[in-house]
Amino acid sequence: MMLLFYGVVFGYALIDAQAIVNGAKEGIHMALTVVIPSLFPFIFLCALSLQEITKNPLKFLRPVEKLCGIPRGSGILLLVGLIGGYPVGAQNVFKAYENRMIARNDAERMLGFCNNAGPSFIFGMVGGILHDVRLCWLLWLTQILSATITAALLPGKSAANINVQATQPSNIGLILESVMKICAKIAGWVVLFRCLLSVLDKWCLPTIWRVCVSGILELSNGCVRLQNIDSTYLQFMICGILLAFGGLCVHLQTRSVTKGLSLRYYWIGKTIQTAISTPILYILWKISVAF
Repeated sequence: MMLLFYGVVFGYALIDAQAIVNGAKEGIHMALTVVIPSLFPFIFLCALSLQEITKNPLKFLRPVEKLCGIPRGSGILLLVGLIGGYPVGAQNVFKAYENRMIARNDAERMLGFCNNAGPSFIFGMVGGILHDVRLCWLLWLTQILSATITAALLPGKSAANINVQATQPSNIGLILESVMKICAKIAGWVVLFRCLLSVLDKWCLPTIWRVCVSGILELSNGCVRLQNIDSTYLQFMICGILLAFGGLCVHLQTRSVTKGLSLRYYWIGKTIQTAISTPILYILWKISVAF
């Protein structure tokens, strides 16, 4: 069955090769000019500093750790996940597990809410589309609130402490090599999904449906296409929902940087977060309009 599927895909690629080539070009351009530049500094700095930060847990995060039910001292992983963006949060959770700083079950649960859209993506890419920095702040606030609420709702809370003794010394060369591999994987997924979207573009879908389908498949392309929608309200709502969900491409990126961990909590967490984000977005929009 899969062989037949691959045959059909290969056949279509031969028939409409130019669309595939153009999609690959656009994907490479987006990966090199938008995705990698916005992610590389955060991935590198987070990887470089994470081990040092966990040696001295941030005390002001303790109430958040209790609310979210995560190991004492691991609140920095949630914070990094809200600042670094997709898939930096997932990568750092995996790194903490790989270094035996947190248990496997804790790591798998934290994947459900520690992997979020960061300010560099929201203010950088989305801000250029919405042209209203206030809405960008509201989108990021939605990410923070929905991720925290999701953490409070997810089962399997832990009362353990982070294992600081397991922290390994930093090696900047190995960290750089690891970050470059992660960026290469991310770029590969972006290019692959842009090729797929180039094929879907030939379908005569209504504008809103095209934006939603694009965003569900690949977040960056979905956000870029928001500019085809005239209503700022719809742009804001659809964008917020897509940011919470992350898109299939982000989910596969998460899988590629968390090898060996189950995504059972990740899927549940993203579903909950997407559902929670919708009313939060609506309330924040009403507040922004009122003031």
